[in-house]
Amino acid sequence: TEIYTLSLHDALPIWGDITNTNWGNTGGLFPNLPGDIANVTANLTAGETINLDGPMTIGILNLGDTDTTHSYLIAANGGSFIFNNNGNGAQINQAFTSRGDTIAAAIAIADAGGLVIANAAAGNALTISGGVTSSGAGNLVFQANASGGIAIMSVAVNNAGRSEERRVGKEWRSR
Repeated sequence: TEIYTLSLHDALPIWGDITNTNWGNTGGLFPNLPGDIANVTANLTAGETINLDGPMTIGILNLGDTDTTHSYLIAANGGSFIFNNNGNGAQINQAFTSRGDTIAAAIAIADAGGLVIANAAAGNALTISGGVTSSGAGNLVFQANASGGIAIMSVAVNNAGRSEERRVGKEWRSR
């Protein structure tokens, strides 16, 4: 398992050079293995678009500006996400300091432990417009701050999996 901090604005970015906004599978500089953790959590000075140029496999995606001033857009650009955390349950976590981010790429759940999509940002939605699919038995769980939200365009959970909706500080229900 590798932990990558993908920040285009740090003095010494691990993402590659500062002008690169493509998340690709060339050169081994980008997370692209089951269990990899991607921290896309810089203090942005402007909105940031990251283009996926192929299918990217990760276990955990932590996403969000660190001071609530700007947003990330992760665009498909020919790519998609495959979430696989080696059976430990994959995660998408929007930071409480996020202004509201968008994942405009398809998401496939390939982890027996399912996928938790969590938004801790009060009043700022996490938008997933590429859809989420699962063909395994893992559950899909949505967990949002009481005043934040998760906007998702389509969900397909097959086989024995189910989707759950949880609100922090309130009761949750299963669907």
